[in-house]
Amino acid sequence: MKKKESSGIVKFLLVGTLEKNKGQWIAIEAANELIKKGINDFEIDFAGGNPTNYKKILDDTISKYKLKKQIKFLGFVSDLKAKRMETDVELMCSPNEAFGLVTIEAMMSSNPVIGSCSGATKELIEDGKNGLYFEKENPKDLALKMEEVIRNKKMIREMGDYAYKYAKENYTSEINAKKITEIYKNLI
Repeated sequence: MKKKESSGIVKFLLVGTLEKNKGQWIAIEAANELIKKGINDFEIDFAGGNPTNYKKILDDTISKYKLKKQIKFLGFVSDLKAKRMETDVELMCSPNEAFGLVTIEAMMSSNPVIGSCSGATKELIEDGKNGLYFEKENPKDLALKMEEVIRNKKMIREMGDYAYKYAKENYTSEINAKKITEIYKNLI
């Protein structure tokens, strides 16, 4: 999948319902770490609904750190495919993600994923190939990984190309159907 070249600002996307266990707070803390280092050529978009009113807590933290320029809440996004086409890197900050459909969808859009080194995310990301790991619930480590891709836009493109190839070779609906059929055959 061909995407436009990254502009000067690296665009990150975190998809998931606004709730503590999805890890938006980790991304906000990481953004603050980057700003403290003088790195401000990035944006983070949060795509997802707010059923628990958790957004207020996140908004307060964003205001405290003066990150309104870097972080935007998109709410529910009906066309994530289009949003992903203008995204450079996706974040998976949930410390306990089950099977990472969002991670696979990111890769299908040629977006590398910086993800928590835990749960299914650890199984889906090949560190340095289709994304990067960061230590579970460690905003400073996430900031280091974000800085790495902000400073090396060629890395974003290379990991994105590999992410797409990896997802197409391992996680299409046809491949999943074949794997499920094999499981049923072995059970009978």
